[in-house]
Amino acid sequence: MAWNAQNRPPGITINPPAVGTTATTPAPPINSTVANFDPNDAASPYFLHPNENPSLILVSAVLNGRNYHPWARAMEMALLSKNKLGFVDGTISAPNVGEVKYPYWRRCNNMVATWIMRAVSPEIASTILWVGSAERIWSMLKARFSEADIFRISDLHAEIHQIRQGDLTVSAYFAKLKNLWDELQVIRPFPVCKCERVCDCGLLETLHQNLENDNLSVFLRGLNDTYASVQSQIMMTKPLPNVDEAFMMIQQQERRFNNGVVGLQPQEAGSVLLTQGSGAGFKKFNNNNNKKPVCSYCGFTGHVAEKCYKKNGYPPGWKPRNKPAGSANQVTTNR
Repeated sequence: MAWNAQNRPPGITINPPAVGTTATTPAPPINSTVANFDPNDAASPYFLHPNENPSLILVSAVLNGRNYHPWARAMEMALLSKNKLGFVDGTISAPNVGEVKYPYWRRCNNMVATWIMRAVSPEIASTILWVGSAERIWSMLKARFSEADIFRISDLHAEIHQIRQGDLTVSAYFAKLKNLWDELQVIRPFPVCKCERVCDCGLLETLHQNLENDNLSVFLRGLNDTYASVQSQIMMTKPLPNVDEAFMMIQQQERRFNNGVVGLQPQEAGSVLLTQGSGAGFKKFNNNNNKKPVCSYCGFTGHVAEKCYKKNGYPPGWKPRNKPAGSANQVTTNR
C-alpha cells in the first residue's frame, strides 16, 4: 500500500515544505577524526619513518627475566620518542576492520611488536611470537616479570645496606646506589594520597623526609674512611642535606684529595683540609714531621742519647768526619 496523506495513521501530521523550497534529506554527519586522519603526517602515531624498520634495536640491554624494570623504563622512553607508546599502553585501540585506520594500525602494531621481540632474549621471544597485538605482548611481559615479590625487595634492601665504595670513585659508587634505589622505588612506589580532598597533615612529607635521611645515612656509611671527617660534618648539619647535596660535597672533597693535597695519606689529607682555613693546622703538621731529634747527652741534632757514640762508645773502625766550622765551635763549647 502506498503512503499518502489519506491512509496515514491517525495522530501523525505532515508539514508540507514551504512554498518555493524543495524537501531534501539531511546529509550524514562527517566524522572529524576520519577527515583529519593523515598517516603521512609526522606528528601522527601512524606515521612510520623510512628508517623505522623491523630490524631496528631500541635498547641496548635485552630483557632476560631479571632486569624487567630498567628494561621497561628504557623501552617506554624509546617508544615515546618514536610516538608509538600508545600501541602498548592501550591509548591507541585497534579500530574496526572496515575503518580507514585499520591497515595503518595493523602495520604500526606489527612494527612495535617486532621491536619488542628484538629487545628480549630468544627464549622469551619464542613465547610471545603468537600473542597478537603489541599491547597484549606488553601486558604479558609485565605480568610475567614485574611481580614485586617480597624476595626481590629483600634482596634490594640487603644489597643497598651492604654496598661499599671500595675501589670505586664517589661518582660510580653513588650511581650504583642510585640504580638500586630507583629499582626499589619502581617495585614498591612511594605512597600518595588518593582522597578526593588531599590531607594537609604533612604525613607524606614526613615519610618522604625519613626516606631521604635513610638514603643519606646509607650513602655516608658506605664511603671509605678517607671521608670520615666530612661524614661527621654532614651528619651534624641541621637541617640535614638531601643525598644529592651530600654527594656534591663528597665529590668536591674527592677532587681536593686528587688535586689539592699531593703526597699525603688520605687520613692526613682529610685533617689538613679541615684546617686549611686558618693555615695553622697545615703549618703545624709540616713542622712536626720535619723536626729532627736532639741528643740529650751531647747536644747534637740527628740522633738520640740511646744511639749517641760519645755516650755509648764508637764502633770499630770509626773515623771522625770533617766537621763544618759551626760544628767545631759547638764541640769546643761543650767541652
